[in-house]
Amino acid sequence: MTHNPTTQSVPAPVAKPAADAKLGRRAHMVIGLTLVAGLSLGISGCGSDSTSGSDAQDQSGTTSGSFPDPCGLLTDAEVNATTGSTFNPGAFNEGLSNETQSICDWTKTSGGVDVVQVLVADAATFDANQESANLLGKTKSLSGIGDAAYSTADGSLVGFKSGDLFVQVSWFGADSTPAATRSLAESAAANS
Repeated sequence: MTHNPTTQSVPAPVAKPAADAKLGRRAHMVIGLTLVAGLSLGISGCGSDSTSGSDAQDQSGTTSGSFPDPCGLLTDAEVNATTGSTFNPGAFNEGLSNETQSICDWTKTSGGVDVVQVLVADAATFDANQESANLLGKTKSLSGIGDAAYSTADGSLVGFKSGDLFVQVSWFGADSTPAATRSLAESAAANS
């Protein structure tokens, strides 16, 4: 009996369980959050003067100098009530914060990898950050939040100018909703 390689059977594709599909969606959202934060990190430094070491982090973990504490723009209670989930208290993100931006993260206590994030930078970075957000889908203008605002197509990220600040509020996770992300941005704008 001869073996004909052109008639070998190919296994039928296996359907992914719903849990794998949900994990894929979560992984995509975390990658998106990392992408936007990383691009913001790179773009916010473009064309701006470097600040001295005196504007680096102080002992409390917040940046001193030109930016308010990003963890102060939302309370833990606002995050939990608006999302309908339980998140760990806001924590200053030392890895992504620097002299050009300050970032605070709230991570879901259980049941997923959801992250609410507030990024604060100079208002001059608004346009560049909106261009970065376009990588997640065409942005749309929003009214009623700060001096000017936009959201990503899926509503998971809202960026706005408030005086001399640019603030970006995002909620990436399986349970995120555009309405809740907008509400978090409205709260951050009221507290900025």
